[in-house]
Amino acid sequence: MIISYNWLKELVDFELPITQLADRLTMAGLEVEKITDLGADFHNIVIGKILSIKNHPQAEKLKVCQVDIGKEEPLQIVCGAPNCAVGQKVPVALIGAKLNPTFTVKKVKLRGIESYGMICAEDELGISNDHSGIMVIQENRADISVGENFAMALGFDDNMIEIEVTPNRPDLLGMIGIARETAIIANSEYRIPKIMLSESDEKTEDNISVEIKDTRLCPRYCARIIKNVEIKSSPLWLKRRLNSIGLRPINNVVDVTNFVMWEFGHPLHAFDYDKLTGEKIIVRTGQKGETIQLLDEQTYQLSDENLVIADIERPIALAGIMGGMKSSISENTKNVVLEAAYFLPDSINRTSYNFNIDTDSSHRFERGMDPNILETVIDRAAQLIAETSDGQVCKGIVFGNQRTEKIPLKTCYLRPERANKILATNIKTDQMLYYLNKLNIKTEKIHNDKFKIFVPSFRPDITREIDIIEEIARCYGYDKIDSYYTLPKIEDKRKRISIRKLTNYLVQNGFYEVCNMSFSNVELMKKLNIPENDYRYNYIEIANPIGKEFSIMRTTLIPDLLENAKYNLDQKIEDIKFFELNKIYLKDEANLSVKKRSIHTNQLKRMTKAKEELCLCGLIIGNFYQKHWQRKNT
Repeated sequence: MIISYNWLKELVDFELPITQLADRLTMAGLEVEKITDLGADFHNIVIGKILSIKNHPQAEKLKVCQVDIGKEEPLQIVCGAPNCAVGQKVPVALIGAKLNPTFTVKKVKLRGIESYGMICAEDELGISNDHSGIMVIQENRADISVGENFAMALGFDDNMIEIEVTPNRPDLLGMIGIARETAIIANSEYRIPKIMLSESDEKTEDNISVEIKDTRLCPRYCARIIKNVEIKSSPLWLKRRLNSIGLRPINNVVDVTNFVMWEFGHPLHAFDYDKLTGEKIIVRTGQKGETIQLLDEQTYQLSDENLVIADIERPIALAGIMGGMKSSISENTKNVVLEAAYFLPDSINRTSYNFNIDTDSSHRFERGMDPNILETVIDRAAQLIAETSDGQVCKGIVFGNQRTEKIPLKTCYLRPERANKILATNIKTDQMLYYLNKLNIKTEKIHNDKFKIFVPSFRPDITREIDIIEEIARCYGYDKIDSYYTLPKIEDKRKRISIRKLTNYLVQNGFYEVCNMSFSNVELMKKLNIPENDYRYNYIEIANPIGKEFSIMRTTLIPDLLENAKYNLDQKIEDIKFFELNKIYLKDEANLSVKKRSIHTNQLKRMTKAKEELCLCGLIIGNFYQKHWQRKNT
């Protein structure tokens, strides 16, 4: 997850320097991986003002500009942009400025006229893909001075923070989720943007309806319509926000959907209303023989396992993953259909994996979004689209199958005394309740020593009391909790000693122990020419693999050892002695006749009666003993 430091400061009041904020976030369980100074990209780029323009004597399309950059003498810059005019404030790249890793601005002579800098377009600054002309600074604020650093003047002097978000915390895939955590760290409050939506008299339900044919895969779906929009370049504030999180602006409508996704963490999609057939959106699974061309310009063959968004004729989007080309927003779009939905995570994960498509949208939906935030995000996006496109928002939200009710909150219980016992702390009950309130977790007192917890819909990871205790520990601070030891579990010492002796014996005889992942793939076994009826083909498939090369639980240690050997041989290491002592995983013999089923790793024993076998595998290549001047090679 990429966040903007400046954006975060707009949502939360805090004074922590960025390095200290990163440390505090990491201690709270949000591991900060990288901090990037975005202002460094605009070094040697300043605000200039065009004083005069003359035609180039040797080139019809070039102009010779005199540009004030706050120095005693103006700069002479040769420019070919069609939109430059006297009096404009523009970004000027001085000699030595790096506009990208391969281009540095230098003093040049263009058709006999010397040029001492460059007046930049937005794409040259990395702000957007717009190369229609130079960037003209429209904000005529008194605080924007000629000669001022471009990044500082226009708010591009930001820091990009990359955070590793665990798969069970989808609430942290938006700026508001990060702001909620930061408010606890900074002992402050966070702000949710106010939605001020102005609607026209025309009703949304008179223009479109929504039918959900599979409510298991899509429990909630809603739509809005914005009419008479003008597709154009986004305002500077929106471009600045997208730039701060590493996204390139496209147009005002698409940029708003991306902005709101990053703001609230919930994906949205916009369709061209006039490209839909039948004034109806249908949420269904794919049909045999159907295809769809997505925005990546690739065509995909659909099946009944793929959830799609369709009109009455054809699919118009791959639900939760990517929109279709035929219904996409273009420069000719006049009316927009905006969707917000909740899709079953397993369905999105399966389709994304099968088609090998990974998008910001699928990354969020497959982790589990908040099903009760749809109205908020669709209203926020509709408001911003109307503001940036001069469109009119039709009155009301249309829900699929008229299901307007929200999904009930999960509940669990908290016993403060037990929490302190588990954490070995003495946190007061009021303090625990304060932490939970800051996390938007509501409580209800049952007894003096027991509270009912109402888990917010944006926290699918909280299901038990121990999860609530973990949240209290995070807020209290892991660094404040003393470490202590629990009594070790008594095991069969003979077995442990035997394994240890075996490992030590091999190491003492020159072997190196390796430890590979428990995942493998069928292609590696095929390379060993293992017969198809061999027991090692009795593998267990993984429903949510991290990659195609890790699609099954391994049934032999041999392929991994061969891969280890290949890597070392590629590094010119010719004498190799490896061993691995680890588990393989087979289906129970009672289940051999059962068709292979795809299941999650943590359900192996419960669902398939998987057998775990401890195996030893060794490999020797080259000389058994290391070369020695007193001994022949063996």
